[in-house]
Amino acid sequence: MSMIIFFVVSFLVQALALKLALSFMGHGTSSNGLGKAMGISFMLNVLLFFVGLVPLLGWVLKPVVWLLVVMSAYNTSFFKSMGVGLTQVVLQWGIGLVLSWLGLSMAFAGM
Repeated sequence: MSMIIFFVVSFLVQALALKLALSFMGHGTSSNGLGKAMGISFMLNVLLFFVGLVPLLGWVLKPVVWLLVVMSAYNTSFFKSMGVGLTQVVLQWGIGLVLSWLGLSMAFAGM
């Protein structure tokens, strides 16, 4: 599979998982559109790429940056954002599993 298709599919999986995780945690649908989820996912990918470049502290800072972005973008509490994060990881894993059954390898996509 082409690398461009891989990154597009993994980006869409991340955005869809974020949208579904927010829906599962009871966040209203008026501010939880797929377009906003795609924008937030793009911003998170860029931010977390640069945070990951920080030696040793990158893995500690990544969850903090993710929580701050989601809390500010969706106006959620700390605990709801933690729930969204855990739900997003499970959903992303599940979507990746379904895509792998369809022949699209999503190994380590967004992790």
